[in-house]
Parts: sequence; C-alpha cells; structure tokens
Amino acid sequence: MKPALVAYISATLILLYYPCSAQLMPQQQKNLTAFSRLYGYVRYFHPSDEASTLDWDGFAIYGAGKMLEPKDDKELISTLRQLFHPIAPTVVIYPEKEKYTFSIASITPPDTSNYRPIAWQHLGVGISNNIYKSIRINRPDVQKERAVQSFAPLGQTFSASGIRGKEFRFSGWMKVDSTQGGAGHFWIRIHKNKEVVFFYNMGNRPATSPTWKEYSFTGRVDKDADTVVLGAFLAGKGSLLVDHIRLSVKEGGEWKDIPLENGSFEKSDSAAANGWRYNQHLAGYRYATETTDVQDGSLALSIISIQEPKRPSDKPIVQPLFGHYPRPGEYVAPDLVPGIACLVPLALYGNKEHTWPSGDTAALALLEHRIQTAHPTSVNGDSLAVRLGDVIIGWNIFRHFFPYWEDASATPDQLLEKGMAKAATDKNRYDFQQTLRLMTAPLNDGHINIFLQGDTVRQAYVPLVFAKAEGRLVIDQVLDSSLRPSLAPGDVVKTVNGLPADSYLANIDLTTSGSPQLKVFRDLGSLTVGPLDSTLTLGILRPDGIRIVRVKRNMEWKTWDHAQTRHPSGWIRPGIFFIDIDRAPMDSINAWMPQLTKAKAIVCDLRGYPNNNHELIRHLLDKDENTKWMFVPRITYPDYQSVTYNSGGWQMTPDSPRLHAQIFFLTDGSAISYAESYMGFIKDFHLATVVGQPTAGTNGNINPFVLPGGFHVNFTGMLVKDHNGGKHHLKGITPDVPTERTVKGIREGRDEFLEKAIELSEK
Repeated sequence: MKPALVAYISATLILLYYPCSAQLMPQQQKNLTAFSRLYGYVRYFHPSDEASTLDWDGFAIYGAGKMLEPKDDKELISTLRQLFHPIAPTVVIYPEKEKYTFSIASITPPDTSNYRPIAWQHLGVGISNNIYKSIRINRPDVQKERAVQSFAPLGQTFSASGIRGKEFRFSGWMKVDSTQGGAGHFWIRIHKNKEVVFFYNMGNRPATSPTWKEYSFTGRVDKDADTVVLGAFLAGKGSLLVDHIRLSVKEGGEWKDIPLENGSFEKSDSAAANGWRYNQHLAGYRYATETTDVQDGSLALSIISIQEPKRPSDKPIVQPLFGHYPRPGEYVAPDLVPGIACLVPLALYGNKEHTWPSGDTAALALLEHRIQTAHPTSVNGDSLAVRLGDVIIGWNIFRHFFPYWEDASATPDQLLEKGMAKAATDKNRYDFQQTLRLMTAPLNDGHINIFLQGDTVRQAYVPLVFAKAEGRLVIDQVLDSSLRPSLAPGDVVKTVNGLPADSYLANIDLTTSGSPQLKVFRDLGSLTVGPLDSTLTLGILRPDGIRIVRVKRNMEWKTWDHAQTRHPSGWIRPGIFFIDIDRAPMDSINAWMPQLTKAKAIVCDLRGYPNNNHELIRHLLDKDENTKWMFVPRITYPDYQSVTYNSGGWQMTPDSPRLHAQIFFLTDGSAISYAESYMGFIKDFHLATVVGQPTAGTNGNINPFVLPGGFHVNFTGMLVKDHNGGKHHLKGITPDVPTERTVKGIREGRDEFLEKAIELSEK
C-alpha cells in the first residue's frame, strides 16, 4: 500500500472512530492552539489564490482531527506544514530557535511589470450579507458572483387542515452517492401562525446508502397547525435520487395516506406546476428527471452537485475599500505556541491568472479531497472534530474582528484554551452549545446569542414575569389566573429548582454575555423559558416559611409577551400624555401630534425596543445634527492591531411641529441596540429628562455567522460611542434621575418609574 494512501486512511479513521468525547492531552491542546492561530492568520490575512478558494469550515474540522495525532513538536511542525503548504506556499513554519529571516525575494516574481500587490482589507469582516465586507484588492471581483449553496432542496407546501392533532409518518426512498461527502435528507416543517411547531430533517441519521433504501420518521401535528412544508435535499457534494415520498396519518390504528402532489415524480413537466418547488438554476447543483434508475413507477428525481465553471480572468478588478493595505514585504512572524513560530506574508504579487508563486496543484487537490471525504456522515456537534473545528472558526472571528477586547473579562488565549478543553469533553451538540456560551460570555457583548438550527425541542414560557427589586428575585406579574391563588406580584422567590435563587441566577449568568444591567434581564428571561411543559419549582417566601409552587412552561412567546400588563398610550393625567415607544408605530405618533403639541408633559416609555418610531426625535431637535458615533473597523493586520475606522451617524434634521412640552423618557437595562441609538440622541442632546436605570450598553450592527453543525452566532461588529465621543459599551445611557423598583411597589401594582416622571412633571 502506498504511504500517502496509508496516511489518508489513518486520518479518516481518526475522525470517524475517535471518541465523541475525550480529555485532551497537553500535547493535543498545544497542537490545536498552534493550528488555531495559524488558521486565522492564513484565512483572513494571507492573500494567496489557493487560500481564497478553500473550504475553510471543512478545513477547520479536518485540521482539528489531524491535530489529535502529533506526539511532539517535531511531528506538529511537520503536520502543520503538510496542511498549510498547499494553500499558502509562502508561509513558513519553523522551530523558534532557528530564527527564520524573511527575504522579499522569496515572494517576488522575476518581472513585476504585469503584477499588482494583492492584500486583504476587512471592513468589519465579510461573513454575512450586510454592511461588513472583506476583499482581496486587485483580484477579480467575486462580490457579484452568485454564492454556491452547500445544499440543494426541493419541497412543497400545503394546508395542515386534514392532519391537525394527528400522529403522522413521513416516508420515502433515496439512493445516494456519498463518496464526495454528500448525504440525503428528508425534511418536514409544520407551522402555526408562521411559527415553527415541528421540524425534523434527518440531521442525526442522514441517508448515505448507494442502493435504494426507504427512510421514515414519525411525529405529531399540533392541533392548531395551519401549514405543512416537506421535501428532500442533498447536502454537500455527490448525487441523490428521490422517489415515492408519502405522508400518512394514523386513524383508528391504521395509517391513511395524505395525497401529495406528484409524490412519485411521475409527472415530468414543470416541477412547480406539479407541486414540487426547487431552483433549477441553483449554483453548484442540477435537478433532473431520472428514467433508468427508479424505485417506483417510471420516473424519479435526481439532484447532482456539479463543478461550477471557473471565473474568467477578465472580471473587474476589486478596488480598495479604504486607503491603507499591506504591501509586498510586510509580514507577521508570531509564535504559534512556545517553541514554534511562523512567518505569514500579508501581501503578494499577482497577475490576471494567479498570485505568485503558484502552489502545488496536486497537493491542493489531494487536500481538498481529504477535507470533503473526512466526514461521510452529516456534520453536527455530536462529533469531536466538528466541535473542535467550530471553536477554531469562532475564536478566530472574535480574535481578529471583535471591537471590544479592552472590555472583555478574559484574554483571547484564555478563551481558546478553555473553549477547546471544554469542547473536547462535551458529549453532544447540546453540551457544546453551552460551551460556546461559556466561551463567549467573557466578551461582555450583549449581542452575543447562540442558538442551534434544527433544534426540535419546543420552547415555552412560564406564565410569570420576574423582576429584581432591592436585590431580590420577585414575581412581577402573574399571567395565568389559575396561579393567582398561590402566586402574587411582589412575592419574593427564595429558591429555584431547589437552589437558592441567587445561586440559580448566578449559574445562568455564567453563560450570559453583556453588561451587568443587561444580564439581569437576560438571566430572568432564561429563567422563564425552557422546554414545553417543563416545570419550574419556586420556593416562595411566606410569613410561616417557604411555600413550594410548581409552574409549567406552557405559554408561547407571543402569548406571554402580549399578556403582560402595560400602560396604554394616551392621556394619563390632565396635560400629561404617555407614549409606549415599544408598541406605538410612528403613524400613531403622527396622528397624536395635535394632542402632543398641547401637552404640558410627554412621558415616553422606552424600556425595551422601539417600534420603528425614532422619527419622533426630529420633533424634539432644534437644529441639524451630523455627529459621528458609529465606527466600523478597517482591518488589514491580525490580532486587531493598527485598526482605523469608518465613521457614521444618523444625520437627523428637525421636523415640525416641534414639541415644547416637558419630555421624559423611561428606560432600563432591557433597552438595547436600536433603543440605545434612540436614547443616545435623547441623552446627549438634552432632549428629555431620562428616568430609570442605565440601558444595556450594547449597540452597533450585529455580524452573524453560522458554525458547522448549525450553531448560529451573533456579535457586535462595530464600535459605538456617545455623541460626544465618550464610552458607551457596557456603560449604556445613564439616567438623569436614577430610579429603583421596590418589592412594595410591585406588590401594589405601581409603576415607580412612571410615578417618578409624573412627580417631576408636576413640580
């Protein structure tokens, strides 16, 4: 057997049969740290053509598996070179004691007359379709190319009227060519009022059989469901044949088929006209009718991944996003781990065809094949290599592009070390979701939110609203009348699920990112929500001791949110008008303008999130404003070094009528992001008296990304300051009149913030 083939088989077996949970050895931790750091330097800052086209997510997973093998530093250096040389031939990895000296001649073509400098520029980081961008300057423009999706779906939609409240069975036949790592999936999604109440897509058991095989699964349809969407998809590369899809419901102990349009694909004309929808022009895939290899009848549906044609070299050249970028000769030479260093050029020369020097195309092709075939089954967080790869991917995004490291309570190295060690010992994707939360909590970014795509655990809320008052956990509102004999507003909660309330909330707090004032509200929300019909056990303080009350989580979010008591907008005292900024749209506020112009005082409640009504600010301004308070980082060097910024603001102008009443804004730590942009104008331009508590201290557009396995992550992608240039992050908008809630006030059903504003207006 050839040595290369032996190595390939060995690497594949490591990924397939390495335990799903394992304690990392010190050398493995060191190996993974070295790979993680080099991964980010090359992916985001080394501008070779080979690196720009790599499947970086797959490379992280494959590389993480490989990093479990080296037994010492010599093997580690050799493995790193094997991994990175095909994608970055000018990157040098060496023992630190050798003191490698960089020569610009090593990256300079003999004749540079037809070459231009190639380098990365990042405006934030271009990992999602929003204001943030990443480009390689002087290369063909790929921004306008259609994105190659990693899966090819087909589906159909119909009413759930005939199957509501019933047990169902979904079945169908598939045949898969999975030699390139692809897999087949059947899926079903059931909706109620546009919310998903059931979802399953075979994520835990995808089809990989090269022969026809029937797959089925069962579930139950919600009694109030209104829509069913179902179908199949090919994930990754390969081919998929689909035939004889059926949906049945159980009636009287028997399964009864529900008619599906063209369930066996026997109608060969337009797919959309025959019930199935798919994108015939989806990049990277082709759909076709199969006539020779079928399971039922005379036709089946075929989905095949294809190689997209290479981009022509005469595409428009990408122009710089901003003035500065590295020139050939600039490089970084950091230590990856003690004893091992690297040298990464930050700029290369390139012509119309390629960056110079070209890499080893055979080695690159072999690497790409190994990446594709390393995981013949679906990629999810139950896999050790996927979890380690996800830590590598996520950590590098934060390391190089997170704008608030000075406010973090842990260093990047600490986050990587702890995240990697914990991910290794996790037993499944749900453990790992908590690990990602633990890893990101010290960033103290209130926009960080991590949820798992395809999680079929249905969430619900207890019919209670909690609050913190005088340092204690308190029942704020009881939303279910059946609980009112045993629970009441103002009840002090001493224990939660058998633990002291403070200890229980402290455990939640470990996985919550943000300022202290925001975390109060986030922790209360996490206490409220959980799996449908799960029980929250509360120990309520009574004069004669602790009374145990058990409450089920059985409310959907919309019901829970709308059931809460809020003061309606309108006149609340003679001459005093109240506006619920959370709920009142701008159309309503405009309709109230004749009344607002006559008001002695206007109280605006912004304890939450505005209803797209910030144009109210214009009726409070007396002159144009053009302040710059949002700053998108311009990044060309690793480790968030030498960063400059694009600045911007809202550029608001006054509008008539101008409101001359006394204006008060109520706010607290639940006001985040857009709410703080709103409140920044109110506070910094002295447009109103702010009553309450500091806002969340989290503002700026988010930059979301998805990790392999379906972990969705949000974080703040820009700096935001006060309009006077002062600090906003974590601090938030501070009130002019600090106000606290009291247990007595909650018990009496009083809104102490609103009372304070009314009191001030009557002075």
